[in-house]
Amino acid sequence: MVLERNPHYNSAPPTAQHQGPAYLDRIVWKFIQEPSVRFASLQAGEVDVIEVLPPESHEAARRNPDLQLIIAQRPGNPTNGTLNIRRAPFNDIKVREAFVRSADIDGALKSVYFGEFPRAGGPLSKATRFYSPNFEHAQDYDPARAAQLLDEAGWTDRDEEGYRLKDGKRLQVTVVLGNRTPPSEFTLWEQVQATTRQAGIELIMEQMSDVQATKRQADWDYDIRVGYWNTNTADVLRIIFSSAFIQPAGVGGYHQNTAGFSDPQFDELVQRALATQDPSQRQALYHQAQAVASSQYLQLTTYPQSTRLGIYKTTQGVRLETSLAVTYLYDAWVNK
Repeated sequence: MVLERNPHYNSAPPTAQHQGPAYLDRIVWKFIQEPSVRFASLQAGEVDVIEVLPPESHEAARRNPDLQLIIAQRPGNPTNGTLNIRRAPFNDIKVREAFVRSADIDGALKSVYFGEFPRAGGPLSKATRFYSPNFEHAQDYDPARAAQLLDEAGWTDRDEEGYRLKDGKRLQVTVVLGNRTPPSEFTLWEQVQATTRQAGIELIMEQMSDVQATKRQADWDYDIRVGYWNTNTADVLRIIFSSAFIQPAGVGGYHQNTAGFSDPQFDELVQRALATQDPSQRQALYHQAQAVASSQYLQLTTYPQSTRLGIYKTTQGVRLETSLAVTYLYDAWVNK
């Protein structure tokens, strides 16, 4: 994809470091799918900037004097598996909390992402305005608590493979993964599968085309849906959890509230937060909304989305757009 400079451009935002046309004559945007090839191209100076710097290459990039890293979290709802509470077994809050508590996400992140991705324990990324740290530990790994909750929910028996049973039925949940799911994300859920099995929960991973995955979502035919929502406002809580977004959007569309959560008190909180012009009142309302979402165990949150740029030494002025932390090249130039 080639972007040509507009010589008549003169509408730069206040955060820009200059006015008028961009410095670069053009930008050639290449799509290099293989992470190791993408990083090797940067090391060799064949490309000037790469996005989605692979986490296994972070340390090598830090040690390379020819490279610069820019890493920043994006605001919004972190990467997660949203639990469908409209059907069993996640219509039982005890089972939801047990599933979340039986997933060793911290261990999985260290294994899969080499400790480069921080844990996101609450419904908002730390980069989101009005984020509260009070809910970061609501999902901490606690297999003893998970076992207690499953006993209380009536899943007391076990079959010959060690999975929990209730009324002769195995405790089984399905996570739907589209075909564009990165291999590392698939591996992360394999790690979740291993630790939830110890609690007696069978996690089935179904990978399919994105069209099929969207259809399954529209039909509420899933137990867990993997996703995230990048936006620069805590109003994302209203979009993903309020009852106004349970119904599909448009013909053939899908619902944005993929948990199926409906609570009039929560709806009132996020509507009032959206309407008020008082920052302190808005912060208090979003704090209450985060408390409700966390207490209901609607998602298994994993890590915040982030921008991870690797920049070759001949490239200058690469920055991040301030509201969403995405790549900003208007002020960039190359010395070769």
